[in-house]
Amino acid sequence: MVPVTVTDSGGRAVAGLSSEAFEVKDNGRDRPIALFLTDTPSSFLLLVDQSVSVVPNLSLVSAALRGFLAVGHPDDETLLLPFADQIDSVLPPTAPAAFLERLPAALPAGGTALFDALRNATGVLRSAKHDRRVLIVMADGGDNESRHSWAEAEAAIKANGDIVYVFLLPSTDRSRRNLDRLRGLASSSGGRLELLSETRQAAAALTRLRRELQQQYLLGFHSDVVGGPARRISVRVRSNVKRSHVSSRAHYLPLAR
Repeated sequence: MVPVTVTDSGGRAVAGLSSEAFEVKDNGRDRPIALFLTDTPSSFLLLVDQSVSVVPNLSLVSAALRGFLAVGHPDDETLLLPFADQIDSVLPPTAPAAFLERLPAALPAGGTALFDALRNATGVLRSAKHDRRVLIVMADGGDNESRHSWAEAEAAIKANGDIVYVFLLPSTDRSRRNLDRLRGLASSSGGRLELLSETRQAAAALTRLRRELQQQYLLGFHSDVVGGPARRISVRVRSNVKRSHVSSRAHYLPLAR
C-alpha cells in the first residue's frame, strides 16, 4: 500500500480523484493499481520529546496536540510514546483531555534519546490496526543519549514503510546535520518536516495535517519481486490538476517468501 497526498499550487489537498488519475511505477516499470481507497482510518504514533530541553516549549507541544486531536477520522487509532533519555511505555489515550494531561506529568526528564525513540517507534507501528501508519515526531531535534545510531534508526523506519511527519520545536542547540537528516527521512517517506514557532501556528499545523490525511489516497499494486534491495516507487497524477504536487514514499522493501 502506498499512501499518496496530492496538493495544488496553494498547498491545499486535492480530493475527488479516481484511480485512473494516477500512474505508479516500480523501479521505472508501470504497475496497474489493484487497490484504491479513500477516506480510510489511520494509525498514528505521536513520538513526543519530554526531555529537559523541551520545558520552554510546553505550550507549543500542548497547542500542537490539541490541534491534532481537534479533527480526524472516527476510527483512527492514536498512540503516544513519550521519550527523554529513556523510552516510556506506549500510552493509548482514552479521551483527548486525559491524553493531554499525561504529557506534562513527567517533565522534566533528563537528556534526549531521539534516535532510540525513532527505532522503537517502528516496533509499535508494526502492530498497528490500520494499513496507513503515520509517525508524528514532536521534538527539538537534539540527541545526546541514544545507544543506537542514526543509520540504525533510519533503516528501521524505511524498512517499516511508515509515513513520517516531523514537527520541530525551537532550539538553539540543534545541529544542522540532524535537521537535514530528519527532513530527508520525512520527505522520503511521503511526509514532511515543519518548524513550529508559536502556539497558534503549532495548532494550525497539526490540524491541517490531520485534515490532509483524511483526503489522502491509498494505492495498492502487486509486485512480483521477492526479497532483495529497496525498490523505487514513483507516483504521478495524470489528471488536469494544474501544478499539482504528489507526495508518497520513495522506496519499499520487497517481501521475502
